[in-house]
This record gives sequence, C-alpha cells and structure tokens, in this order.
Amino acid sequence: MICPKCGTTIPEGKLYCEKCGEEIRMVPEFEPEIEYSIKESLSGIGEMVEEEKTDKEVKKKSNKIVFGVFIAIAALLLVFCIILSVWYYRYHSFSYQIGQAENCFAEGRISEACAYYERALEIEPENVSLKIALADMYRKAGNEQAFLTNLYDVFAAGNGTEEEMLAVYKKLISYFVEKEEYASVNELLMECPDETLKNTYQSYMANPPAFSYSGGNYAEMIALKLTSSTQGTIYYTMDGTMPDENSEVYTTPIFLDTGNYTITAIFVNEYGIKSTAVSENFDIDVIKPVAPEVLTLSGDYFSPELIEVVEPSEGVVYYTLDGTEPTINSFLYESPIPMPLGESTFMFVVVSDDGVKSECSIMHYNLVLNTELTPELAINGLVSGLVETGKLRDEYGTPESGEEGRYLYVYQAAVSIEGNDYYLVNEIYEDAANMQNKTGIVYAVNLYNGSCYKVLRGALDEYILEPFQ
Repeated sequence: MICPKCGTTIPEGKLYCEKCGEEIRMVPEFEPEIEYSIKESLSGIGEMVEEEKTDKEVKKKSNKIVFGVFIAIAALLLVFCIILSVWYYRYHSFSYQIGQAENCFAEGRISEACAYYERALEIEPENVSLKIALADMYRKAGNEQAFLTNLYDVFAAGNGTEEEMLAVYKKLISYFVEKEEYASVNELLMECPDETLKNTYQSYMANPPAFSYSGGNYAEMIALKLTSSTQGTIYYTMDGTMPDENSEVYTTPIFLDTGNYTITAIFVNEYGIKSTAVSENFDIDVIKPVAPEVLTLSGDYFSPELIEVVEPSEGVVYYTLDGTEPTINSFLYESPIPMPLGESTFMFVVVSDDGVKSECSIMHYNLVLNTELTPELAINGLVSGLVETGKLRDEYGTPESGEEGRYLYVYQAAVSIEGNDYYLVNEIYEDAANMQNKTGIVYAVNLYNGSCYKVLRGALDEYILEPFQ
C-alpha cells in the first residue's frame, strides 16, 4: 500500500506511514457501475423508509378518524336510545298522557288534550271514567257527535259503576234538555234507575196514565180516574181504538155503567212528548134504576109552565138543557123548573146511591107567550121604575146612594103567580172591580101590563108579590 502523502511503501498490516506518520484509512475500491448500483440501492432504501414513515402516519391519522367516528356514532346511538326510551315511556304511560291532557286543557289547547285522552284510553280501554272525561273534552272541542258516541258506548259496554252510569245519564239528559230534544230526554229517563234524577226531570217524562181501577168484571158502576205524574194532557177512547190528540180529553172521572168498555189512554206532556198507550177492559153488569118520570109532557105551550119530575124512590135526578146526557156534574133537580122561552130540550136521568145511571128521559118544549112585552122591554121598564123611585140614579144602574159599582138586572124565567103571568128578574151588583154577586132581590114584571113588583118566597116556597116603591 502506498502512503498517499509521501508515497512511501507501507508494509501490509500497518495502519500508518512509518516515514511521515500519515494514518492509513481502509476504503474498498469500487467500480463505477457498482458504485451507481449502491447509490441506487441506498436511494431506494431511503424512499422505502420515507414511504413506510408516511404510511404509518396516515394509518395513525386514519385510526384516529375512525375512532372519532365510532365515538360519535356511539354517542348518537346512546342519545337515540335515550330519546326512544323516553318516548316509549311517555307513549305507554297512562299518567303521562293524562298529565299532558290536563296541561293542554289548562292552556286552552282542547284538540291536543283530546288526543292525549284518546291515547290514554288506548292504554286503558276499560277505564269508564276516562271515557266520560273524554266525552266532556269532545263537547268542549265542539265535536258533539263524538261526545254522544262516547257516552252511548259506556251504555253499550255496561261496565261502569253505579256512580259512573248515573253521571252518563246526567250529562246526556242535560245535553238534550239544552238542545230541546225532549223525546230523547224522555227516553233516557224511562231507562234511568235513579228515582232522584227522575224526580228532578219529571216534567220532561211522559209516563202512561195510571188507572184507578184494573180491568175486569164489576157488578157495580165505577168512576174510573186517569192520572198522570206531571203536567200535560190525557187523551182516551172507550172502544179500543188508539187515542191521539184528536181524541177525548180526560178532565173528570169516566163513569162506567152496564156494558163492555175498552179504555185506552195516552199522556202527552207539556213538551209534546207522547207516552206509550195503556189499555184496560171493563165488563160492567149492574141493575139500572128506572128512568125518571116527567109529568110535564113534551109539546107547545102558550103560558108559563113548570116542568115537574116525579121524585124517584132511590137516587136523585140530574138534568141538562144543552142536549148532552146528564152526569152527577149536571144540574140537580130539586123542585119544578120554569119552562124556558122558545124551544128547549131537557134530558133527565136518575143516579142511584151506588152511582148507577138510568136511561135518559128526553123532553122537548116550545113556550110561546101571547104578549108583545119581551124580557128586554120588561127589564127596561123595571129599571125606569127604579130610577123614578130613587133607587137608581140612571138607566145604567148607577146607585143613587153614590156607592161605587152598578146594578144589573137579568131575566130568570116566566112564571104564573096568583093567576097572572110574570117575568122574574134577578138583581145583581157589580162592584168597581167588575165582580158580580146576586143581591138576593128578585123582581116580577107583568107580561101584559108591565107592572113591577118585588118577589118574596113564602113558607111553602110559593111566590109572594109586593110593590117595590
């Protein structure tokens, strides 16, 4: 090896020059191709190192992103689960739905309150109180059909307590009263078991009339009474036909004597609601009294006449003048009756002590008096005479004494007294309030000369005349 500094040959194995002391460095000799190859190799290794370094950094960064995304997704899943859990709890919580409904109602959000109540009812479909509360909410929301449907569903289910069912009745009745749908009110009250509620709304009810006698066979005449529990009208028929508002109106007891009757009646309350019909059959078999004997025969008469009836051995006589058959509410015959002027028809019956009515005696009369002095002219003459005597101030009946009111004079009958014929005239006093009362004074006016008298009744109930001056 040659010293590169001084050129002295250096023995093999020496690491410095013995002449100049230069240190010898051992550097292998390469050919240019080898050297290039080495450089290329080293360059490739460097690039590989750099690429590996870059891949690690990218991978590390990627891992961080993935981890971050995973954490975010996990957080979102957790939030979703929490939200889902809360929603599930609320959706299936009866108390939550009720609470929300009450809050919405308090804030005036009625439709939302209805929705919460509906969901609560889905959770507890058998909760009757909730159905009633929901019905109330529907009505407040203006959904009347849903209100009615909910309450009638409670009726259909029939699973409410006594208090709950009574509440339904009250709400429906109150609603229909407000709507003036009285037929629906009556229908509900007929079904309602609560007597207190029925009493409260009894004026809206149309119960069938009650009969004072049950149907059957009777050996005596009966006075059948029909009654109703509220204000209204009872209509009835006696031949089994269905009564209506054009049928006979019940006002007094129906007297049933011998015969067969089928009494059918309905009641119509003051709101026009008609009850169901009720009917009873009566078979009456009684012995009737003999028809009354009238001594004054039918015919034409030309002077005052009294109509006289023979007193029956049992019972009393009643009569009418209007063509209707007498009842115990008609005129009672007590003494002979003055025959009315013109044409008249009297009907007489005997009513036994047991209330049995005889056949009717019908009499026709025509009284025509042979005088030109009519009852009106007779009264005018009487009033003039009373003015002349000082009892009256004028023809209007004003009292001479100055007291308020006036006297009226009314024709009573034409009678024969002491062989002469007279018009009887009753005196009536009418006070300032137009109240009229008989004074008890009766006047008689002669049919032919117009002379006037006061009439008194004697001990034998006969007429006694005296001057009225």
